[in-house]
Amino acid sequence: MRVVLVRPERESDEVASWVTAASAHARRMSINPSVLRPTRVRLVGESPERKAEVLSVEDATGLYRSLHRASVLVLAFTAIYVRRDPSRDPPARRASVSLETFVGHKGVFGLVRSEGDIERHFARYAAWPGARRCRGEDDPRILPLHVFETRRAWRELPDPAAEQAFEKLHGQTRLLQDEGAKDWQRAQHYHGVHALTVAGCRLRSGLHWDVSPARRKATLHTSNEVWHLSNRGAYLNVYPDAQVRRTRRASGVKRVWPRG
Repeated sequence: MRVVLVRPERESDEVASWVTAASAHARRMSINPSVLRPTRVRLVGESPERKAEVLSVEDATGLYRSLHRASVLVLAFTAIYVRRDPSRDPPARRASVSLETFVGHKGVFGLVRSEGDIERHFARYAAWPGARRCRGEDDPRILPLHVFETRRAWRELPDPAAEQAFEKLHGQTRLLQDEGAKDWQRAQHYHGVHALTVAGCRLRSGLHWDVSPARRKATLHTSNEVWHLSNRGAYLNVYPDAQVRRTRRASGVKRVWPRG
């Protein structure tokens, strides 16, 4: 079990007291909480005087990986954003996602606006480890939905109507197409050393998708990398925790950010 406290870059005395209360609550559960600090920046596409708290590339990536290896409660004390395109600096609003959507179906997220919220979010978290909220490999919630390009946040999943809408737009989970014209085909042969867990469901070790252009070329963004696929035969292995693996057999694949 893990508790992550995402504190604002600048915080009032009241917010600092809420952080202290949340830390004490975690320690009563024998959990030593982790702390992340975003940076306050202006998002491209917003007014110059309006700034937002944005997690660093490293913190966002590390947090997302941990969601698949532990039962995680993420408490934020203000609105936080994550870059969908890490190469954009300053980040663009349209290429960012809220921390709530980023954590999504992979962990428990809570926004703290009062001290009473802390108890409520910890109660939700206490029920999380024992409840299996993912039905397995055919559940679209195992996807890294900040990498899989789609305009909707899909918070309604697994509501049947939302799942039908997802399948109508993107296909079924064995062969999907995102809105960036990329095919996500679930691999027949799994390879990898980690058996990841999503919402109480332990996935088979090495489960991944072979992601390739649906047309001539495509770009794939994660929270810490940008890849270019320049032909129909090019593909990347993408795992539920958003880890990307390049295979030796695939040509036309280049990581364009970070370089080197």
